[in-house]
Amino acid sequence: MIRLLKFISDSFIWIGLCAGGSYIYTCTLLKVPINWLTLLLISSATTALYSFLKILKKSSGKYKIVLGLSSLTAVASLFYSDFNSGYFILIPAGIVGIGYGYIPLYKNPLRSIPFIKIFIIAIVWVWVTTVFPIYINFEAFNLGHLVLINSQLLFLFGITVLFDIRDLKHDPSELKTIPQTIGIRSTQRLSLVLITLSSILILVSICHSDSSRFMLPIVLTSLSSLALASVSSEKRSYHYYTIIADGVLLFQGIIVLAFR
Repeated sequence: MIRLLKFISDSFIWIGLCAGGSYIYTCTLLKVPINWLTLLLISSATTALYSFLKILKKSSGKYKIVLGLSSLTAVASLFYSDFNSGYFILIPAGIVGIGYGYIPLYKNPLRSIPFIKIFIIAIVWVWVTTVFPIYINFEAFNLGHLVLINSQLLFLFGITVLFDIRDLKHDPSELKTIPQTIGIRSTQRLSLVLITLSSILILVSICHSDSSRFMLPIVLTSLSSLALASVSSEKRSYHYYTIIADGVLLFQGIIVLAFR
């Protein structure tokens, strides 16, 4: 079982599933149907993007196979979906996602810009898994939508900053990541604050609505994320972060779906 999880994690299938979990979370809280082709598109496209960026660093046959299969899956799911102009808002996310690790004819990708790494990841993730579903399901954004978007941004920032702790030994000093700037302990506290604010924001938003039944799963997700952040360190293994930390996003979707 552990070997299977490591394979799924190393081949970026896991991160694709986690993106699907975030999409399910959005649809469930908004009480809109989960479009399984859209879910497949988001999951497979995420896997394809991560595989592509990995190939730029390590040209492995395994990653090329995963890239090919996930790309074909994404194209097929897009082809068979009820495509409309709303899907075009995914293009900026795709461009920024690729630019994160590769910009043609330019030596330094976006991730090399000081301080910006986790912000790119969080914003692109929320754009695809939260903003996009809202955009294609509603005629206009309302206050509840904006609360959900900001709550997810805070949550993603809180989770993503933990990966900078993991990469502390490998990131060059000129990146000026948050742990490099304020230290590991302060980064952990920042993560705890961001996750807590995210939970408070969404809980206050739904506590007097017909979505109040989701309060328990949101609290459980928050507590598990806070526990994860409190024990994170640069000594934790790579798979601790890729399976457990990323897995919180999948857990977030599954647990609210169970209360639907």
